[in-house]
Amino acid sequence: VDEYKRYGIDEKRFMVSGYPKNIMLSDVVIKRPLRKCLVLLARESFDSANVKLIELLSKFSDEYDFCLKLHPSCNFETYCDLAAENRMSIIPTDKLINDCLNNVDYDFAIAVNTTVYYEALMKGLPCLRYHDASFVLMAGLDDVFTDSEQFGLQMHVLQTVSINEYQKQINEMLEYSIGLGQDNYVEMINK
Repeated sequence: VDEYKRYGIDEKRFMVSGYPKNIMLSDVVIKRPLRKCLVLLARESFDSANVKLIELLSKFSDEYDFCLKLHPSCNFETYCDLAAENRMSIIPTDKLINDCLNNVDYDFAIAVNTTVYYEALMKGLPCLRYHDASFVLMAGLDDVFTDSEQFGLQMHVLQTVSINEYQKQINEMLEYSIGLGQDNYVEMINK
């Protein structure tokens, strides 16, 4: 809607229908200290961004356990080698993303150009976003990092943020970004 508004199309011509999946929003849980990280990689066409992130995170492999979850289009063998070279683990391809998005196996997540970022937050798993110049950043929280220094700052924020305030920001962002909590399907169909 914002994009169309920028092109001069009246906002009243649009209706946000809502998020189509039936999902319960889980409250965010921040374990302190954060240790185990689910790294949600982008599809194959963004391999360069994935590799840059892996190389950046390798500098923090003594502090955090990074577990790579590949997009199905990524070459598993290539990423197995990258994971081994950078002291990380790789999640088997038969483990579904939905099975990974929990606060039992992982303390937080990092996403690269994937809407799974929203799903992680919906499931209560704190999530940061890596960004480089190879893609346009989607709407989200102030949780982006591009280098080691920014990663350290974002981790500090996660470790010290008020959980109530963080949850409020997540809820507002998810409603704005993907229409979570809105259900206008009947109204749209009847128009």
